[in-house]
Amino acid sequence: MAPVLPYFWDAVLGNSSQASALLVYVFVDELQLQTAGFIAAAAQVIFFLLQRPPVWIFAFWDSLQALINALQVIKLLLELTPIRFNDREAEALSLMREAFDEVPSRKMARVLRRVGARWIRAHPGDRIVQFDGVGHHDELMLVVEGKVIAYDKEMKQVLEVSPGHFLAETS
Repeated sequence: MAPVLPYFWDAVLGNSSQASALLVYVFVDELQLQTAGFIAAAAQVIFFLLQRPPVWIFAFWDSLQALINALQVIKLLLELTPIRFNDREAEALSLMREAFDEVPSRKMARVLRRVGARWIRAHPGDRIVQFDGVGHHDELMLVVEGKVIAYDKEMKQVLEVSPGHFLAETS
């Protein structure tokens, strides 16, 4: 295998492509990690294609790695686009921030939208859900305004949930 570049530049490219692959282990931020992975794989592709004869198998696998990293970078950049919240969503997210203060609003909104979260508007006295002991109720509810009162079978109040708190079957 003979390099196309002069020996010095071939060594620089070969070593820098391998060293940049090691940089991937330094980053914690996902975008920086994927970007470094893309740069490392692209540098390795260039290195292997500049050999004579080209080392096609390594160039192929590094190209595949570069492509995967490039797609991940694009996906992460698209996730950085602003999410617009209506007033009710903004209020719900602000209440959830109290419970999940370490989780960014963007991630909470993404989770809520992916699981198909929905709004329920209830009037005083409306029955939102009834647990009859048969089966399971698999919803988690966040009270945004007003309050929810839970009663047992004898209609004795057992729980009162105010805005910013959650209500689920085990509440």
